[in-house]
Amino acid sequence: RPLQYAEMADFIKQHSSPDFPFLLLGDLNTKGMESFRKDETSPYTALTTTLSNAVPKRTLQDTWPLLHPEALGGTTHQESADIGKRIDYILLANPSEPALQLTPKTISVDLYQDKRVVALSDHNAVTAQFIWSKK
Repeated sequence: RPLQYAEMADFIKQHSSPDFPFLLLGDLNTKGMESFRKDETSPYTALTTTLSNAVPKRTLQDTWPLLHPEALGGTTHQESADIGKRIDYILLANPSEPALQLTPKTISVDLYQDKRVVALSDHNAVTAQFIWSKK
């Protein structure tokens, strides 16, 4: 995975601007449960460090623990967000002030289900709402 983190970071450097908010969303196949966030040698730490270096002068934020520091936020078990692994993310980096900023308002793990086929994906959906503001 570290090679993929570096590739992602290179892409971000080439295609993002320090003048605008940056969002990265999706399945990053990296465990982000609390124990991994606290472990300085974990793949999660490698991911967030590599991506933080791609957005200099901005602070990369993992929106799930920002708004739900105690909740698991599992996305790999279709019956509940309270079990499984957290490998799907919404990461945010805002520009330096004063500039337009995105502030996370809500984030949730939504069971992506249908009555006929049960799970519509092998992952639950992560959804969020942000507020635009100028600081």
